[in-house]
Amino acid sequence: MFFFTFCAYHHLIGLLSYFTVDVACGTQTLRLGSGLVDTVFTMDSLINQLEDSAAMVERAERYELLGNLYRILIPIYEARRNYQALEQCYYSLYQAYSRVVEVNASQRRLLGRYYRVAFYGASYFEEESGKEYVYKEPKVTSLAEISERLYHQYCDKFGKEAVKMIMDSNFVVADELESRYAYIQVTHVIPYFTEEERINRQTEFERNNNIDMFMFETPFTLEGKAHGKLEEQWKRRVVLTTDYSFPYVKKRIMIKNTEISEMSPIEVAIDEMEMRVKELLEITNKRPTDVKKLQLKLQGSISVQVNAGPLAYATTFLEEERSASYPVNQVARLKDVYREFVCSAKQALVLNSQVINSDQYEYQMALESNFSELLASLSSIFNEPLLAAQIEIDSVLKRSSQHYMTMISSPGGSSVA
Repeated sequence: MFFFTFCAYHHLIGLLSYFTVDVACGTQTLRLGSGLVDTVFTMDSLINQLEDSAAMVERAERYELLGNLYRILIPIYEARRNYQALEQCYYSLYQAYSRVVEVNASQRRLLGRYYRVAFYGASYFEEESGKEYVYKEPKVTSLAEISERLYHQYCDKFGKEAVKMIMDSNFVVADELESRYAYIQVTHVIPYFTEEERINRQTEFERNNNIDMFMFETPFTLEGKAHGKLEEQWKRRVVLTTDYSFPYVKKRIMIKNTEISEMSPIEVAIDEMEMRVKELLEITNKRPTDVKKLQLKLQGSISVQVNAGPLAYATTFLEEERSASYPVNQVARLKDVYREFVCSAKQALVLNSQVINSDQYEYQMALESNFSELLASLSSIFNEPLLAAQIEIDSVLKRSSQHYMTMISSPGGSSVA
């Protein structure tokens, strides 16, 4: 009942555009507009449905949707002079938006995970064989949990000896599978957005509401192994489009379109570095600053000890004797991404110096030392004046160091806003 009522909210809002409602004149019925059957609903039944939907939306922690529901209810309550109901509406909205502020700050709201599930075996699944779905699972349901649940579900249906789980995300050639088994493949997917959508969908709610595109990536090498050296590592990106958008009245939606692209090793490096830049910029532009996430991202980005980090990619693809093996435009693009990376990392490092506590002085100094070492290495590889950026950064960090010393020497030193 909970899941149906919550998801029915979306359909209820859509159907209201077909309704002819005369609240001000005291009309107590709703009649469907042209194009639909002439059915009569009572106003009280609509109110009950809206109130039930509001309660379910709140339980689902989708607080941002309550405003749309109450925009329908409030005029009805006003026309009926139901001030007690109006008081409750505005109080519920106050609580809802207070929760939005709270969960956006804490980042602790978990709105679900998504999995691609494919079925193979015509003798078992019949018309379902070969079809793929995206399943929406609650909270932090793991890949192991959903795989085990589906395994036992279909073991009960077909028998334990007949069901086999495909434990990788590689593409399956159905004709190569044994007909005596029912195969189920489960792959974790994430919502996929274009660059424009990503900018507009800034909150966790926006990135988990009204979504119909998902993505997963599979590493591979031309030799057939999943992983190899950086210069051998390819990546396959699969973008899925579903028939409808989540949340939906069902927990799974059929996949209607699949787009596949393959990235060469240098394109993988470009993609990985572009992602680092985007993540650093998102963290530095977010207010209030998530200090823990900022420091984790900084540490993973500027540490020269990270095996598959920025320095490793630069050494593999941009050193003079190696870069000649790759297309000129891709080498130029990777260098541009590194310039963007240096700027975004510098911004994140300076921001961290402004938000840390006084007892993290040594940690900040270690980050700055790592960054200086990384810059020196990149300058050597690029054979171009990245040292100009180094001088500017050293100046900023020198001022930061003076600030730390002043902060520590002052009584009751605390974090800087």
